[in-house]
Amino acid sequence: MSQRFRAPNSLRDRSALLGGLTPPASGRSSPFELPLHAPPGHRYADDLEGQNDEQLEGLSAKVKMLKDITIGIGNEVRESTVQLSQMARSFISVLSVFRLRCCY
Repeated sequence: MSQRFRAPNSLRDRSALLGGLTPPASGRSSPFELPLHAPPGHRYADDLEGQNDEQLEGLSAKVKMLKDITIGIGNEVRESTVQLSQMARSFISVLSVFRLRCCY
């Protein structure tokens, strides 16, 4: 159990696995396609960094959406407060007119 499993070189060769056909690049790199001058963990770190960047972009978009929603809620609250204040003033003036007519 202390030894790591190592895949034979034939399993690492993408074209051998797919019968000579290589699918188009997906934009993601494979840990099996290491350049000769790069250290072994370098490509894996680049993959993780790319995934982190994608996740960060997604989170940034969600934060922007929540910020826009929050700003919209704040605007709605302000407008509603103004309308309620105007309705309260109108109600008070109608009530005072009603009291004047009833009492005299």
